[in-house]
Amino acid sequence: MARGKDGGSKGKADVDAAKVLGAAARELVGTDSGERAIHLLNQVLNSVRSVAASDSDRNAAMLAIADMLAELRPRDETERMLVAQMISVHEATMECFRRAMLPEQSFEGRDMNLKHAERMTAIYARQLEALDKHRGKGKQKITVEHVKVHLSLIHI
Repeated sequence: MARGKDGGSKGKADVDAAKVLGAAARELVGTDSGERAIHLLNQVLNSVRSVAASDSDRNAAMLAIADMLAELRPRDETERMLVAQMISVHEATMECFRRAMLPEQSFEGRDMNLKHAERMTAIYARQLEALDKHRGKGKQKITVEHVKVHLSLIHI
C-alpha cells in the first residue's frame, strides 16, 4: 500500500484518486504536460476556500476542479489560465453569496458580501466574453456600405 506524506498508509480511494489525476490530468486540462496540468489544478484548488485538510478531501476537490476545467474544454495555454481564473472567480462568488445568507450575518456584512458577489459576477461575465472572443465566438459586426434597390412598377 502507498505511503502518505506523514509515513502512514494511504487508503485505496487515495491511491485510486491519485492514479486518476496522474493519468487523466493532461487530457482533462488539455495539455501534454502532466506537471503543468497538476500545477494548474493546484493553483485553482489553493484559490478556493474549501481546500480540505485530508488528502482524500483534497483529491476529491481536485477531481471536481478538473471536471470543471474539462467541461470548459480549454484549447491552449491562454484558455487554460483564463478558465482556471473563471473557476476561482465562480467559487469566490458563491462563497460571498453563502456568507451573505448566514443567519447571524449583520446587515452590513450581508450588504458587503452581496456587493462583492455582484462585482465578481461582472468579472466572470467579462471573462466569459474574453473566452468567447478568443475562440472566435465574439460579437461580429457586419457593415453594409452600399445598397441599391430597383423597383419596377407594372401597370395593368
